[in-house]
Amino acid sequence: MKKVLVIFLTLVLTLSLSGLGTMAIGGMGMEKARSEGIITKQIVGEIKAVDLNEKYIVVKSDKGDFTVTFGYQTIIKKGADMKTPVDLKIGNKVTVRYMAVEDRNVARSIIINPEGTPRETK
Repeated sequence: MKKVLVIFLTLVLTLSLSGLGTMAIGGMGMEKARSEGIITKQIVGEIKAVDLNEKYIVVKSDKGDFTVTFGYQTIIKKGADMKTPVDLKIGNKVTVRYMAVEDRNVARSIIINPEGTPRETK
């Protein structure tokens, strides 16, 4: 019985650790994405939708609506203060830096612009 338990726990531990490096970006780790030359892009606009369960926001910009996912590596800030996904509200003016990875746009940073004014950053 102990042998079966040890084998089961070893299997569970192995499977859980094997997924840690790849769960950040749709099966591709942030470091791997950078090493493959994926370029960071930027969009400025207003949040039109927030889904904390599915971890995405929809940003309306002058080019249309744009869906961006976020994860534990995404930096969320308002001014100098660090924020969390709970602080992302419909109507916030944001500047989002993201990478197009596979079939998704993955946010590296989401800056909530103070006073509701969009700001351009380079």
